[in-house]
Amino acid sequence: MKAELEASRLAMVKVRRETSSSTTQEPARFTAKLHRETSVNTTQEPARFTDKAVAPPGGGGRKLFSEIGKAKRFTITVTSKDNQTTETIKEILKTNTNPKEIKVVIHALKALRDGKVLIETNTIDELETLGKDINDKCGDRLETQINTLRNP
Repeated sequence: MKAELEASRLAMVKVRRETSSSTTQEPARFTAKLHRETSVNTTQEPARFTDKAVAPPGGGGRKLFSEIGKAKRFTITVTSKDNQTTETIKEILKTNTNPKEIKVVIHALKALRDGKVLIETNTIDELETLGKDINDKCGDRLETQINTLRNP
């Protein structure tokens, strides 16, 4: 055990002499780190990048600030014929209509203050099929009105 300590001390002195003989002055903590790495005899391979570069989602192009707000959402408002709350209107819509069956993507289902429910979709075709489905299944209890887009 004493022989191992003496060997490690000699290796440390050797490393210090090599680092001190260089032109740049390095701190003592670096020499100790260097000694630890040499005494363990570990070699570290450089990282190899074998993965291909992946393009960012959305086509990779950046959008201008003026183009961000141009995504149009088409909306329809649903009101009850017998003055029910917005929570009951939402429950009626969720139990009677199934967007997957009619292949419609609903982005938002919002309750408005005046007792109406607002539904947002991406296209006008989806909006019309959703309105027809609501009128067919819940026409006796609910009214639908498609909101038209207007220029400001």
